[in-house]
Amino acid sequence: MPAVHNLGEIVDRGLDPQTTWMIEVGPDDTVREFTFADFHRIADGIARALLARGLQRGQSVGILAGNSAEYLLAYFGIMRAGLTAVPINYKLPATTVARILNDAEVQLVFVDEANKHLAGDLAQIPLDQPAAWEGFLDPGPLTPLVMAEDEAANILYTSGSSGLPKGVPLTHGGYVWAAELMCDAFSTHGGQAGPGGRPPVSHERPDPQCPDGDDGRHGGDDAAILRHWIFAGRGHTRLSYPHLCADHDRDGRARAGGDRGP
Repeated sequence: MPAVHNLGEIVDRGLDPQTTWMIEVGPDDTVREFTFADFHRIADGIARALLARGLQRGQSVGILAGNSAEYLLAYFGIMRAGLTAVPINYKLPATTVARILNDAEVQLVFVDEANKHLAGDLAQIPLDQPAAWEGFLDPGPLTPLVMAEDEAANILYTSGSSGLPKGVPLTHGGYVWAAELMCDAFSTHGGQAGPGGRPPVSHERPDPQCPDGDDGRHGGDDAAILRHWIFAGRGHTRLSYPHLCADHDRDGRARAGGDRGP
């Protein structure tokens, strides 16, 4: 993997562009498939669109939505633009969400229809309205932005179980170092290819209310986010069930539970 100076660039642009990056299975069993070419095209288009809006290096952009491929693409695009991604748990009380938006000085929020009301008067980009989404994207080449090691890639907020949620800035340098270290360890254990030479498939548990509390998107635990950087960066295909709470280990065993939200 080439040297990385921006967490948004952790997915190697040299990977086979026709390899599948993500397979998303919807609640009605519809399937959407994205290649690595799709991934880079859309993530670059997001970054270009954000920069075209005049956002300045280091400013915060929120994500307030349920899981989807667009959620992850927005996450990467924000960081590629040199901005700071702020994923927010939409199941927090509205007053707490408002406090986080204010505390992080969020300038713009990616939302879905179910949660857009939580963003208040901030500028919003819908993730789940195809026409508006395509209209937002600014297709074209993007020159990778070199970030300093101590610049924040994202801000994850604690759950607030013992008080108000607290923002934890996580840096490009720290995340890239951890991801590359774990990539090396993963390669040492032979994790390069799946059956028949196909890229291995990694499953994600997307719901913030999963039984073990693994809240990668929403700030309770950054492990799930880090796993995505690692697996995607090594050419893994992500298999996502946005409507389920599922975790598959390396042996293919699975445990699943329903959405425990309200």
